[in-house]
Amino acid sequence: MAKVLELLSDKGTLEIFNAIANNGNIYGQSLQSMNGFSKKQYYSRTQRLLIQGLVKRKHGIFSLTSFGQVVYHSKFRLDAAVKEYYRLKAVDSISASKEMSEVRKEIIENIVSDNDIKMVLLG
Repeated sequence: MAKVLELLSDKGTLEIFNAIANNGNIYGQSLQSMNGFSKKQYYSRTQRLLIQGLVKRKHGIFSLTSFGQVVYHSKFRLDAAVKEYYRLKAVDSISASKEMSEVRKEIIENIVSDNDIKMVLLG
């Protein structure tokens, strides 16, 4: 997990990963020119994605592996959490005491906009 997160923390690698995911099957030449990477930048980033098993290449065409598809969809959950960051901090500032549990629930219902995150918080 740490290696995948480290890999995708690189902006250029994430751009390549997203481009492959958004385009389905994409030729390597298109991928390189789309992002404006040098050959070395393109090769090193795609190679790392291949090694971690996030993408596959067949006849010069890149696509996501099954693992890559799961990681890509999980990225949406992380993106949603980042968008809700300050609202989640507000929830954290509320006491978890029994007296506050109903108030906390009401605040979560009112300020957190992402339903999946609400479900996680309300458990």
